[in-house]
Amino acid sequence: MANKAKLIEVLDYGLGEVRNFVEALSAEQRMTSGAVDHWSAKDVLAHFTEWVTRLVSDLELAAQPDALHEAPSTYDDTDAANAEIFAQHHGRTWEEILAQMEDTFSAVRAYALAATDQEVDDRQPIPWREDRPLWRTLVGTAVEHPLLHLGYYHIGNGNLTEAARLQQSLAARLLDLDDSPSWRGAQIYNLACIEALSGEDGTSLSHLAEAFRLAPELIEWSKQDPDLAGLRQKPEFQELYAA
Repeated sequence: MANKAKLIEVLDYGLGEVRNFVEALSAEQRMTSGAVDHWSAKDVLAHFTEWVTRLVSDLELAAQPDALHEAPSTYDDTDAANAEIFAQHHGRTWEEILAQMEDTFSAVRAYALAATDQEVDDRQPIPWREDRPLWRTLVGTAVEHPLLHLGYYHIGNGNLTEAARLQQSLAARLLDLDDSPSWRGAQIYNLACIEALSGEDGTSLSHLAEAFRLAPELIEWSKQDPDLAGLRQKPEFQELYAA
């Protein structure tokens, strides 16, 4: 199970990859304006920064002695929430979004530093969110989600090598956090998705087989997952469901 030291290490790794992404962008890429169905680099940064900001707000609200133990806002319709986030931040400057990103990611790290090892592994500080340990909540929102979107951005811009490198690096670090089959299966599944989008069909199919073995609950979602659309008609893909 994850401990505080591992959590901090993974949080720092995630922020480091985000900063590397930012530094590698050209001035034109930073200023490019995207669309609701085709995000620019600024839109991607704004998207995952807003979700981290919402996490920080939830943590602060839940820490209040008289906090209501129910969701202050709904996250049920993710597509609607994402469209709202796009519209909310689309007109903002790159510098504004970047400053918000640094502030909110720093707040997550500070929260993790203040937690004990037991709280990191056992505590769910936000009653209205999914019941999971603190480390999973922080890593999922501040590392896993941002880096998956960076991978999608690279794929959308033809940089398949960087997308694969990023997801492989992420998977290696996340697998080290927890040895439970469901966690390992989820990380291997995400890796398989990026591989499928990058045209690495054979590796993706191999990883999908492993993911399904570890986390059978992923099988139903895989049948409609748009990341796997390119594999769906392959006999090797269909054989995964007959195994």
